Amino acid sequence: MEVSIIIVNYRTPEMTCECIASILENIHSISSEIIVVDNASGDDSVRRIRDPFSGVQVIESAENLGYGRAMNLGVRHAEGDFLLILNSDIIIQEDFLAELIEKHKQLNAGISGTKLVLPDGSSQKTFSFFPPPMLVVANEIPLCKKIPSKYCRRYANYRTDYQREIVVDWVTGALMLIRKVDFDRVGGFDDGIFMYYEDVDLCKMVRDVTGKHNHWFPQYKALHKHCATRDSLPVGEYDIFKVAEKESALHYIKKHHFHRHSLIRMLLRLVFSWKSLQFYTKMIHGSSGKRAKYRTRYNTVRKILEKI
Repeated sequence: MEVSIIIVNYRTPEMTCECIASILENIHSISSEIIVVDNASGDDSVRRIRDPFSGVQVIESAENLGYGRAMNLGVRHAEGDFLLILNSDIIIQEDFLAELIEKHKQLNAGISGTKLVLPDGSSQKTFSFFPPPMLVVANEIPLCKKIPSKYCRRYANYRTDYQREIVVDWVTGALMLIRKVDFDRVGGFDDGIFMYYEDVDLCKMVRDVTGKHNHWFPQYKALHKHCATRDSLPVGEYDIFKVAEKESALHYIKKHHFHRHSLIRMLLRLVFSWKSLQFYTKMIHGSSGKRAKYRTRYNTVRKILEKI
């Protein structure tokens, strides 16, 4: 088996089936298997995926493991020499996998990524530099985006229109190719990250442990219904994605920039304490039409403060 294609499903069976169908329709130049990990969806996802795709291996998790741990579970059942890690909202539109693997071999790459096109035809930002610790704080301060600092401008203006293959720090986990032996060597995705930063962390671990560079290839592309998985989930009393992103960011900083962790944590507490006061004031004194919005924002920053 040359490649194992791993997909995580969480309450998006229709989207996952569309992803699987696009793989079966377009990938013929290489031997492959498809493994879907259902992240304890609690609906009829498993049946709706298994019934039309008898050749697809569906693994049922007893709990919601988050993205990285669910991928690790899928990889433990994989038999391919390579792993193609896919979001369930990716649509494969061309048979590029054999060529991508050959490029990966020639360059002895660590992780390879491709161009991802959004439904409106624009290119998604799918690679960048490893984020410096202060960027996590700067992203929460609107004024920082107007200051010509190395922490903000470098990332906000990062190009997505390259027409040539380039070496990059990290590529998005929405679509990434890696040798299984390299994945196993670094221990796979970090089990301590529930969601967000797991792709950045994996790319950094691969580069640091194996010494291999990560590559991005614009000549190969797929359609990405970006945030479709997130948008399909119910809205709660607070933004669980914002909370998870900040929690994961701090985990990443503690792991790779331990000497900055306490400082970043303190600064984030100051920033979110100020935001909490702002949102509470607007929630109490704002118009009735906006109170629900500010209540959600207030609940979100309070939850973040609990986590940090």
